[in-house]
Amino acid sequence: MTCQDYVNLKQQGSAACQKAGRTLVGLQSHRVGCPDGQWNTAAYKCCASGPAPDPCTYSKVGDGVTCQDEIALTQQAADIGTAAGLSMTGAKLPHDCPGGQSTWSGFACCPAKP
Repeated sequence: MTCQDYVNLKQQGSAACQKAGRTLVGLQSHRVGCPDGQWNTAAYKCCASGPAPDPCTYSKVGDGVTCQDEIALTQQAADIGTAAGLSMTGAKLPHDCPGGQSTWSGFACCPAKP
């Protein structure tokens, strides 16, 4: 029945969800006899934590205009991955220029597998 601010109620809900191995996804507060900006009860909703975030990064090299060979675009992508401490794991080239060249390449860089 003690009136509290919303942040405090949210922290309590988040702590209860974490204790259950879950994540706070909803909080509905109620005010009965509390001044503005204060609430005395709250109902919270917890859900299972989502999947682990993707450790890979995805990006593009090339300007979409200038034709480059596959080796040059692949090397640019690999250099970006190396600079980020990652390894290039895949590339997509549109081969939109004569001679199998491309104006861009999409690529994925991921942590090296042990």
